[in-house]
Formats: sequence, structure tokens, C-alpha cells
Amino acid sequence: MTEENSKTLNLDFRSNKTLIIAAVVVVLVVIFMYFHDRKQQQAYEMRHLEKRVELLEEYDMPRQNAQQNTGGRRW
Repeated sequence: MTEENSKTLNLDFRSNKTLIIAAVVVVLVVIFMYFHDRKQQQAYEMRHLEKRVELLEEYDMPRQNAQQNTGGRRW
């Protein structure tokens, strides 16, 4: 009976240890994914802002050229 109890305790300890390791791995993966997603989101926002700036610059260029050609008057 003592031998069976020691085997049961040993199995319980191993299963608890395995559960703890699995939980730690899951937490680490979630943390990694969170920071990876934040990094991708920042890169996406930066590209979006760069495109908006380029479009604004392109839109503003004809206006500046027209103002220079007309002596600064707006039509």
C-alpha cells in the first residue's frame, strides 16, 4: 500500500509540474504575441501616416505652383 501511495504522489507531482510548465509556456506565448502585435500595429500606423503625408504633399504642390505663377493670388 505504501508503494502505491508513493507512486500516486510521484505521478501527482509530475502532473502538477507539467501543468505549471504548460501554464508558464502559455503565458510567455501570450506576452510574446501581445508585444509582437503592438510592434506590427505601430509599423502599420507609421506606414499609414507616411502615405497621408505623401498625399498631402502631392496635393499641396499644385497649389504652391499655382500661387507662384499668379503672384500669390488665389482664384
